[in-house]
Amino acid sequence: MSDPDTISERVYAQLKEDVASGVLSIHVRLDFAELASRYDVSTTPVREAAMRLLGEGLLDLHPKGGLRPAPVGEADLIALIDLHERLTALALRWTRGADLDMSPEGAPGSADRPRQVFSALARATGNAEFVRVMARLDDRLDRYRRLEAQLLPDSADELAAIERAAASLALLGRLLRRYHRRRRSIASRVVLLALSADGAAAE
Repeated sequence: MSDPDTISERVYAQLKEDVASGVLSIHVRLDFAELASRYDVSTTPVREAAMRLLGEGLLDLHPKGGLRPAPVGEADLIALIDLHERLTALALRWTRGADLDMSPEGAPGSADRPRQVFSALARATGNAEFVRVMARLDDRLDRYRRLEAQLLPDSADELAAIERAAASLALLGRLLRRYHRRRRSIASRVVLLALSADGAAAE
C-alpha cells in the first residue's frame, strides 16, 4: 500500500507543475475528478494539493465557482519581479564574505535553471526561512520564466554569467540588477504569451 503522505506530495508536485507549464488554463475551473484520473489517485489528494496551492497564491477562485490557476497581469508580474530583485539584493548583503557557490546542477537551458541559481543564493544566507520565502516566490514566477525564455534567447548565457560572477559580489549585484531590469521590460509581452497559451489550453 502506498504511503498517503508520499501520494499527497506527488500529487502536489504534479499539480504545481501543470500550473507552471500552462497545461491548466485560467479560463477553466479545475475538475478534481479529471485530475484524479490524470494522476491515478482519488480526488482527496487532489483537493488537498489544490488547497495548498490556493494558500500559496498559485491557484485562485474561479468567477463561476471552484478553483483555477491564478491569473497574473502585467502589474502583478512586475510586482513579483520587483520583490524578487529586492530579495536577491538582501541575500547579497546577507552573504557578504560567505563562500558563495552558484553553480547549480542541471543543463544550462533547463526550465529549473533560474530556480536553482536563486535557490543557491538563498541557501548562502544560512537562513532556512529565507530559503522558503525565495522558493515560494520562485513558484509564482516559474510559469513566466518559461515563457520569457521565448523572448530572451540569451537567457541561459545570462544565467551562466551570473553563476560565474559569484566570486565578485559587486559584479554579481550589477548582473542581477540587469537580469531583473530586462524581465520588467518584457513583462507585458510575457503576460500576453500566457494569455494566448491559456486560450489555447481552454479550447
